[in-house]
Amino acid sequence: MKRTQLKDALRNIWKQKVSYLSVIVIAFLGVATFLGINYSDGALRKNGSAMYNAVNYRDLEIMSTNVFYQEDLDAVMDVEGVRDAEPVWQTGAKASSGDKRQDISVISLTDRVNQPQLIEGRMPQTAEECVVEQRLAQNMGWGMGDAVVAQNAKGEAAPFLKNNRFTVVGIANHPDHTSVSIPDTLYVMVEKTAFDMESLKDGFMKMEVVVDKPEGIDRFSKGYEAIVGAVSQRMEEVGDRRAAIRDREVHSQAQSQLDEAQTKLDEAHETLQKGREELDEGWSQLEEGNKQISENEAKLIDGQGQLMTAQTELIAGRDKLAEGEVKLAQAEVELSMGSSVLNIGREQLDRTRKALIDSWNMKEDAVESLRNSLRDALGSAGEDIHWSSRRSVNIDSSNVTAMKIDIADSLKFDLKKSLKTNVRALLDSGLISDEAMILLYIGLTGGGS
Repeated sequence: MKRTQLKDALRNIWKQKVSYLSVIVIAFLGVATFLGINYSDGALRKNGSAMYNAVNYRDLEIMSTNVFYQEDLDAVMDVEGVRDAEPVWQTGAKASSGDKRQDISVISLTDRVNQPQLIEGRMPQTAEECVVEQRLAQNMGWGMGDAVVAQNAKGEAAPFLKNNRFTVVGIANHPDHTSVSIPDTLYVMVEKTAFDMESLKDGFMKMEVVVDKPEGIDRFSKGYEAIVGAVSQRMEEVGDRRAAIRDREVHSQAQSQLDEAQTKLDEAHETLQKGREELDEGWSQLEEGNKQISENEAKLIDGQGQLMTAQTELIAGRDKLAEGEVKLAQAEVELSMGSSVLNIGREQLDRTRKALIDSWNMKEDAVESLRNSLRDALGSAGEDIHWSSRRSVNIDSSNVTAMKIDIADSLKFDLKKSLKTNVRALLDSGLISDEAMILLYIGLTGGGS
């Protein structure tokens, strides 16, 4: 540039110095903005990757319209490049708090992959406890100890849950929802035991997969995308094979259900046919019944005639009955009189029986006194005698007699004979031994020889 041209350029810049200064400032601002965005992007990528690595964030998530089973999880674990995989149980629901109502996802907590970051409280320890995401707690106004009720659109219990009422024991952030600007269905996190495994037949809804990769890898780099992409491609091949197997299983189950339904249909058809036969038989019986009704109506008319005849005979019988009732009344009077006489006789008989019993007892008293006197008189000589005891009497027996009384078991006194004769019979009975007789004699004679 020539000297004069340089002077002209400087003169023009000076004349329009404000405009040129503005251009320079704008250029500086543009460069600063570019550098700031460029460095911010790097920082965000670095921080985001560090956060995802810290919580062991999944590299792949596998979902299906059908539930997965342990065989599917084993097949995923066998894929080359897969380091870890965990099952997840999940169900959609709605939750209410006052006048607020929001869609939620009730999801099971994992042990190793996708670890939530606890902000307050603790993790659930029972099937009735839960941890909620921080944004969800703020939106619904939930705090520690509040109840979360998971319902479907009809207000019923959400599907696949053993119970739908949980107590908030913790508040956390989940790595699935790191952006506050992206609307999403937030999580209520529970123990997997909160899900009804029986209704799910031990199946689960999705799998969180971690692939083999270098520690601390930049999750936004092309190298990370290449590693995960290769595993994802192999996973799709496994998915096609598992899908074919599952289709066969579903087809087999469906065919089994169809066969069962067909069996029930055949049974129902057989029951219907049997019902038709019974109905036809019922119609035949109805026709036969109508015929019998006609015959019975004829018999009824004949029976009415017989009834009139019987009524006439009944009137005549009533007259005879009245006559018989008069005779019966007379017989009852006579019977009453006979009963009075019988009662008097019974009273006399009872008095006589009592007198006989009293007499017998007096006799037994006298006999007992006699036995005691004989026992005292005989002294030691009567010790070997088995003396009779007091006896009762059956007054109504024809064998009762008071003329013979029991003295010993084998000796009776005959009251028709004298006391001397009876005592002599006692001494001659052999009930008293000879030695006892001698001692008795000595005692009675005073020791004389």
